[in-house]
Amino acid sequence: METAELFTCVLLSSLANWQAIETLHHGSLFEDFRARMEVSTHFFARAFTCPFCFSHWTAMFFTGCLITIRWDLIVEDWRKAFLVPAVWLAITRFSNIFNDACHGFCRTPRIAPLGDEVQELDAVSQGVTHGTGESQ
Repeated sequence: METAELFTCVLLSSLANWQAIETLHHGSLFEDFRARMEVSTHFFARAFTCPFCFSHWTAMFFTGCLITIRWDLIVEDWRKAFLVPAVWLAITRFSNIFNDACHGFCRTPRIAPLGDEVQELDAVSQGVTHGTGESQ
C-alpha cells in the first residue's frame, strides 16, 4: 500500500468514524439507549457518553476493517503490523479534528444563550421577588 493510498484510507475511515459518533450521540434511533447510559455509572456507559472516549473504540473498529481489507500487506511484511496502532490513533485524531472544525455545522445540540430564564433563576436564588425587585 502506497503512502497516498494509506492516507486516503485513514481520511475516509476518519470521516466514517466521525459520522458514526455523531449518529450515536445525536440520532433519535439511539435516544433510549443514550438515556439509559447517562444514568449508569458503569465504565462502558461512561465511555459511550463521552464522544472523545467513544471515538477511540469506533476508530478501533474501522482500523479492524482496514486490516481485514488489506490483510495481505501485513502477511507480506510483518513489520507493517506496527502501523496498526498508528492508523488507529490517526483515525481517532482526524475524526476529532473534523468534529472540532465542523462543530458549528453539525447536528450537535447547542446550549441556549443566557436569557430571561437564567436571570429569573438568579433573582430567585438571591431572594428577590418577581416583578418588584425587593428582597424577601
